[in-house]
Amino acid sequence: AVTVDVATDASAVKSLASDMVNALSVAFGEIASQTATKTSTDSTGRVTVTGGVLTGQSAVRQVQDQLTQAAIYPVDGKSLSTIGLQISRDGTITFDEAAFSTALANDPEGTASLMQAVAARVSTVADSLSNAQDGTLTRQISSNQTQVDQVGRQILDWDDRLAVRRESLQATYSALEVSLSNLQAQSTWLSGQLASLPSASA
Repeated sequence: AVTVDVATDASAVKSLASDMVNALSVAFGEIASQTATKTSTDSTGRVTVTGGVLTGQSAVRQVQDQLTQAAIYPVDGKSLSTIGLQISRDGTITFDEAAFSTALANDPEGTASLMQAVAARVSTVADSLSNAQDGTLTRQISSNQTQVDQVGRQILDWDDRLAVRRESLQATYSALEVSLSNLQAQSTWLSGQLASLPSASA
């Protein structure tokens, strides 16, 4: 006789929850780092505030909001804080292993189902953000690249315009130098002629 017992793998479910929260923490940490502003004061007391690379980017706020909602919003009306998933005051996601273990012990199937639903939501959001064809971040990268290309072309156009302007100014200044040289020669000649004139008699 063979007896087969089916049971929830508690360690696997807990590992899934912990790994997902860790991955979200890394993403949120990178967003915080790239959007942070730095304040510096020079020797004269002048204060300078410098924004991060992604400061003010609406797409970045959208990424954070969507991931946060996917990770902490209730599932079928049930709060995820009951399984240890919470959001802290600074906007980061925290995972309470003790609370998760308690929930898993009391309701293995329900807890696993909640965790699977959250993981599926996070996966869906991540795909919508990073999809290689029409993901939000993909479109943003494409838009930024287009702007970079346009600025590059404008720089090349300005280089051409500046080169033409430089040639024009060089030609103008060369003509002025010739004119000034002629004037100087004429002035010297006139001075000589005036000096050769007989002086008036008393």
